Amino acid sequence: MAEEKQEEKQVFKLADGTETPSRAAKIRDMFMEEKKTRSDIAKELEVLYSIVHSATANMDNGTVGQRGRVMVELEDGKQIPRTDYIRQQLEEGRTRGDIAKELDIAYGTVYAASKGMDIPGGGGGRKMIEVDGKEMARVDYIRQLFEEGKPRNDIADQITKMSGERCDYSTVWAATKVPKAEAAEGDAAEPADTEK
Repeated sequence: MAEEKQEEKQVFKLADGTETPSRAAKIRDMFMEEKKTRSDIAKELEVLYSIVHSATANMDNGTVGQRGRVMVELEDGKQIPRTDYIRQQLEEGRTRGDIAKELDIAYGTVYAASKGMDIPGGGGGRKMIEVDGKEMARVDYIRQLFEEGKPRNDIADQITKMSGERCDYSTVWAATKVPKAEAAEGDAAEPADTEK
């Protein structure tokens, strides 16, 4: 005779002392009342993270998005989120490049944390150069020289001499290249060469 195994129903105790057979109710209780993270709940109940997420979708207990947040320690020992630190430093006039070097992170990480910011000092973080006693964005001066017919190599050399800071050919090329959309429009406007 085969023995029938009867499965015991699991009962969960909630924070207020009541009991429930609903695992989802227990998950929501742990999430909202005990302020546990979804990952911690999944580990504690030995269930998949997706089960916890399904039970708590569209809910926020203040822990959402805080796990894995990168912090920066200040001189006074206080820690703040890296994104906040980057934004503060930019507001104080530092460049994205300097901040990236200090934190030993990619420039793109600094840019992502600060894009859309109105950075003091103008130019949205652009390098500035003094021309005839007036300060202007280096990229604008490069474009001006290029429109005057000056070769890119000569522009790079001139900017290097003026600023005392190396300006590569690639910088000049990036400032003067024709965007793909404009290049495509220019190609469409010219008649196709049918002779071989």
